[in-house]
Amino acid sequence: MMLAIKISYDGTNYCGWQSQKNGLSIQERIEEAIFNLIGERIQTIASGRTDAGVHALGQVVSFKVTKDFDINKIVKGLNFYLPEDIKVIEVFLENDDFNARFSAVKKTYSYMIYEAKIDSPLLKNRALRVDNVDIKSLIQVKKQFIGEHDFVRYNSSGGGAKTTTRKIYDLEIFEDEYFGQRIIKIEITANGFLYNMVRKIVGVLLKRDKDFIKSTLKEPFETVKEIVPPYGLYLKEVFYAKNN
Repeated sequence: MMLAIKISYDGTNYCGWQSQKNGLSIQERIEEAIFNLIGERIQTIASGRTDAGVHALGQVVSFKVTKDFDINKIVKGLNFYLPEDIKVIEVFLENDDFNARFSAVKKTYSYMIYEAKIDSPLLKNRALRVDNVDIKSLIQVKKQFIGEHDFVRYNSSGGGAKTTTRKIYDLEIFEDEYFGQRIIKIEITANGFLYNMVRKIVGVLLKRDKDFIKSTLKEPFETVKEIVPPYGLYLKEVFYAKNN
Protein backbone atom coordinates (compact mmCIF):
# COMPACT_ATOMS: atom_id res chain seq x y z
CA MET A 1 0.00 0.00 0.00
CA MET A 2 1.51 3.31 -1.12
CA LEU A 3 0.79 6.27 1.12
CA ALA A 4 1.62 9.95 0.90
CA ILE A 5 1.46 12.37 3.80
CA LYS A 6 1.56 16.15 3.77
CA ILE A 7 3.56 17.50 6.68
CA SER A 8 4.36 20.86 8.22
CA TYR A 9 7.43 21.51 10.33
CA ASP A 10 9.63 24.07 11.99
CA GLY A 11 13.13 23.22 10.81
CA THR A 12 14.96 25.23 13.49
CA ASN A 13 16.10 22.27 15.57
CA TYR A 14 16.92 19.91 12.71
CA CYS A 15 19.79 19.31 10.29
CA GLY A 16 17.28 19.30 7.43
CA TRP A 17 14.94 16.72 5.94
CA GLN A 18 17.44 13.99 5.08
CA SER A 19 18.86 11.61 7.67
CA GLN A 20 22.48 12.46 8.47
CA LYS A 21 25.14 11.35 10.91
CA ASN A 22 25.80 14.83 12.22
CA GLY A 23 22.36 15.72 13.57
CA LEU A 24 18.70 14.95 14.03
CA SER A 25 16.62 15.11 10.83
CA ILE A 26 12.95 15.45 9.99
CA GLN A 27 13.15 12.15 8.11
CA GLU A 28 14.33 10.31 11.23
CA ARG A 29 11.43 11.67 13.25
CA ILE A 30 8.88 10.72 10.58
CA GLU A 31 10.23 7.20 10.07
CA GLU A 32 10.41 6.63 13.82
CA ALA A 33 6.78 7.72 14.19
CA ILE A 34 5.71 5.39 11.32
CA PHE A 35 7.48 2.48 13.01
CA ASN A 36 5.84 3.24 16.35
CA LEU A 37 2.41 3.40 14.72
CA ILE A 38 2.56 0.63 12.09
CA GLY A 39 5.41 -1.55 13.32
CA GLU A 40 7.36 -1.46 10.04
CA ARG A 41 10.79 -0.06 9.34
CA ILE A 42 10.36 1.83 6.09
CA GLN A 43 12.27 4.43 4.09
CA THR A 44 10.44 7.60 3.17
CA ILE A 45 10.84 9.73 0.05
CA ALA A 46 10.25 13.48 0.31
CA SER A 47 9.32 15.88 -2.46
CA GLY A 48 12.47 17.87 -1.66
CA ARG A 49 15.37 17.82 0.78
CA THR A 50 15.01 20.97 2.82
CA ASP A 51 18.21 22.19 4.49
CA ALA A 52 18.94 22.82 8.14
CA GLY A 53 16.73 25.59 9.49
CA VAL A 54 14.33 25.56 6.52
CA HIS A 55 10.63 25.12 7.30
CA ALA A 56 7.73 23.47 5.48
CA LEU A 57 4.04 24.23 5.21
CA GLY A 58 3.29 21.44 2.74
CA GLN A 59 6.13 18.95 2.39
CA VAL A 60 4.94 15.70 0.77
CA VAL A 61 6.38 12.35 1.82
CA SER A 62 5.64 8.97 0.26
CA PHE A 63 6.25 5.50 1.66
CA LYS A 64 5.09 1.94 1.12
CA VAL A 65 3.75 -0.35 3.83
CA THR A 66 3.22 -4.09 3.47
CA LYS A 67 0.41 -4.35 5.98
CA ASP A 68 -3.15 -3.21 5.41
CA PHE A 69 -3.77 -0.20 7.56
CA ASP A 70 -6.69 2.12 8.16
CA ILE A 71 -5.43 5.36 6.63
CA ASN A 72 -8.02 7.30 8.63
CA LYS A 73 -5.85 6.61 11.67
CA ILE A 74 -2.60 7.82 10.08
CA VAL A 75 -2.84 11.56 10.81
CA LYS A 76 -3.87 11.27 14.44
CA GLY A 77 -1.62 8.27 15.04
CA LEU A 78 1.55 9.77 13.61
CA ASN A 79 0.97 13.11 15.30
CA PHE A 80 0.75 11.27 18.62
CA TYR A 81 4.33 10.09 18.17
CA LEU A 82 5.71 13.23 16.53
CA PRO A 83 7.17 16.23 18.41
CA GLU A 84 5.36 19.55 18.51
CA ASP A 85 7.50 21.05 15.74
CA ILE A 86 6.54 18.38 13.16
CA LYS A 87 2.92 17.55 12.30
CA VAL A 88 1.08 15.53 9.65
CA ILE A 89 -1.71 17.52 7.99
CA GLU A 90 -3.18 15.04 5.50
CA VAL A 91 -2.76 11.49 4.23
CA PHE A 92 -3.47 10.09 0.75
CA LEU A 93 -3.67 6.60 -0.72
CA GLU A 94 -1.60 6.57 -3.92
CA ASN A 95 -0.81 4.27 -6.84
CA ASP A 96 2.18 1.98 -6.39
CA ASP A 97 4.27 4.00 -8.84
CA PHE A 98 3.79 7.28 -6.96
CA ASN A 99 6.99 8.97 -5.83
CA ALA A 100 6.80 12.18 -3.78
CA ARG A 101 9.92 13.51 -5.48
CA PHE A 102 9.75 12.33 -9.08
CA SER A 103 5.97 12.58 -9.50
CA ALA A 104 5.98 16.28 -8.60
CA VAL A 105 5.39 18.67 -11.52
CA LYS A 106 6.08 21.96 -9.72
CA LYS A 107 6.69 23.45 -6.29
CA THR A 108 6.17 26.73 -4.51
CA TYR A 109 8.67 28.11 -2.00
CA SER A 110 8.02 31.16 0.13
CA TYR A 111 10.63 33.41 1.70
CA MET A 112 9.62 35.69 4.55
CA ILE A 113 11.23 39.06 5.30
CA TYR A 114 10.32 41.72 7.83
CA GLU A 115 11.26 45.38 7.95
CA ALA A 116 12.64 46.58 11.27
CA LYS A 117 15.65 48.27 12.86
CA ILE A 118 15.79 45.77 15.72
CA ASP A 119 15.41 41.99 15.69
CA SER A 120 11.95 40.77 16.61
CA PRO A 121 11.90 37.98 19.23
CA LEU A 122 8.60 36.80 17.74
CA LEU A 123 10.15 36.32 14.30
CA LYS A 124 13.46 34.78 15.38
CA ASN A 125 14.27 31.79 13.15
CA ARG A 126 11.14 32.58 11.11
CA ALA A 127 12.02 35.53 8.87
CA LEU A 128 14.92 37.70 7.71
CA ARG A 129 15.15 41.21 9.12
CA VAL A 130 16.04 44.03 6.73
CA ASP A 131 16.18 47.76 7.42
CA ASN A 132 14.23 48.83 4.37
CA VAL A 133 12.32 47.17 1.54
CA ASP A 134 11.06 48.97 -1.54
CA ILE A 135 8.16 46.80 -2.72
CA LYS A 136 7.72 48.71 -5.99
CA SER A 137 11.36 48.15 -6.94
CA LEU A 138 11.11 44.46 -6.11
CA ILE A 139 8.03 44.10 -8.31
CA GLN A 140 9.82 45.85 -11.18
CA VAL A 141 12.88 43.59 -11.14
CA LYS A 142 11.13 40.28 -10.40
CA LYS A 143 10.00 39.93 -14.03
CA GLN A 144 13.58 39.12 -15.05
CA PHE A 145 13.26 35.70 -13.43
CA ILE A 146 9.96 34.61 -15.01
CA GLY A 147 10.28 31.96 -17.71
CA GLU A 148 12.84 29.31 -18.55
CA HIS A 149 16.49 30.12 -17.81
CA ASP A 150 19.76 28.41 -17.10
CA PHE A 151 20.12 28.96 -13.36
CA VAL A 152 23.62 27.48 -13.18
CA ARG A 153 24.89 30.60 -11.37
CA TYR A 154 22.16 30.15 -8.76
CA ASN A 155 23.27 26.61 -7.98
CA SER A 156 25.46 25.58 -5.05
CA SER A 157 27.80 22.61 -5.00
CA GLY A 158 26.43 19.49 -3.34
CA GLY A 159 22.99 19.53 -4.93
CA GLY A 160 23.65 16.81 -7.48
CA ALA A 161 21.41 18.25 -10.23
CA LYS A 162 22.06 16.82 -13.72
CA THR A 163 20.76 19.92 -15.50
CA THR A 164 20.51 23.55 -14.40
CA THR A 165 17.70 24.83 -16.63
CA ARG A 166 14.50 25.53 -14.73
CA LYS A 167 11.21 27.24 -15.55
CA ILE A 168 9.77 29.78 -13.13
CA TYR A 169 6.02 30.03 -13.65
CA ASP A 170 5.33 32.70 -11.11
CA LEU A 171 7.12 35.00 -8.68
CA GLU A 172 4.78 36.91 -6.40
CA ILE A 173 5.53 39.49 -3.74
CA PHE A 174 3.04 40.02 -0.93
CA GLU A 175 2.94 42.55 1.88
CA ASP A 176 1.30 41.94 5.24
CA GLU A 177 1.57 42.82 8.91
CA TYR A 178 2.35 40.60 11.86
CA PHE A 179 2.25 41.95 15.42
CA GLY A 180 2.98 45.40 14.11
CA GLN A 181 5.83 44.30 11.86
CA ARG A 182 5.79 44.86 8.12
CA ILE A 183 6.08 41.44 6.47
CA ILE A 184 7.14 40.81 2.86
CA LYS A 185 6.68 37.34 1.37
CA ILE A 186 8.38 36.32 -1.86
CA GLU A 187 6.76 33.24 -3.38
CA ILE A 188 8.34 31.39 -6.29
CA THR A 189 6.69 28.59 -8.27
CA ALA A 190 8.80 26.54 -10.67
CA ASN A 191 9.07 23.09 -12.22
CA GLY A 192 12.06 22.44 -9.98
CA PHE A 193 14.74 24.15 -7.93
CA LEU A 194 18.50 23.83 -7.71
CA TYR A 195 20.37 23.66 -4.42
CA ASN A 196 20.04 27.10 -2.72
CA MET A 197 18.36 28.53 -5.83
CA VAL A 198 15.49 30.22 -3.97
CA ARG A 199 17.76 31.73 -1.33
CA LYS A 200 20.06 33.13 -4.03
CA ILE A 201 17.16 34.52 -6.07
CA VAL A 202 15.88 36.35 -3.00
CA GLY A 203 19.38 37.61 -2.24
CA VAL A 204 19.73 38.99 -5.76
CA LEU A 205 16.19 40.42 -5.73
CA LEU A 206 17.04 42.46 -2.65
CA LYS A 207 19.78 44.21 -4.68
CA ARG A 208 16.97 45.51 -6.90
CA ASP A 209 19.25 45.80 -9.94
CA LYS A 210 17.72 44.78 -13.29
CA ASP A 211 21.01 44.77 -15.16
CA PHE A 212 22.70 42.64 -12.52
CA ILE A 213 19.89 40.07 -12.64
CA LYS A 214 20.02 39.97 -16.43
CA SER A 215 23.77 39.39 -16.38
CA THR A 216 23.43 36.40 -14.04
CA LEU A 217 20.93 34.75 -16.37
CA LYS A 218 22.31 35.52 -19.83
CA GLU A 219 26.01 36.34 -19.69
CA PRO A 220 29.12 34.49 -18.48
CA PHE A 221 29.12 35.16 -14.79
CA GLU A 222 30.58 33.58 -11.67
CA THR A 223 28.33 31.84 -9.16
CA VAL A 224 25.96 34.23 -7.40
CA LYS A 225 27.30 35.08 -3.94
CA GLU A 226 24.16 36.83 -2.71
CA ILE A 227 22.31 34.34 -0.52
CA VAL A 228 19.84 34.88 2.31
CA PRO A 229 19.74 32.73 5.49
CA PRO A 230 17.76 29.45 5.53
CA TYR A 231 15.44 30.35 8.40
CA GLY A 232 13.21 32.59 6.23
CA LEU A 233 12.54 29.82 3.70
CA TYR A 234 9.38 27.69 3.60
CA LEU A 235 8.42 24.84 1.27
CA LYS A 236 4.84 25.98 0.77
CA GLU A 237 3.24 23.56 -1.69
CA VAL A 238 4.02 20.66 -4.01
CA PHE A 239 1.93 20.10 -7.10
CA TYR A 240 1.24 16.79 -8.81
CA ALA A 241 -0.55 16.06 -12.09
CA LYS A 242 -3.82 15.40 -10.28
CA ASN A 243 -3.81 18.76 -8.43
CA ASN A 244 -2.02 20.88 -11.01
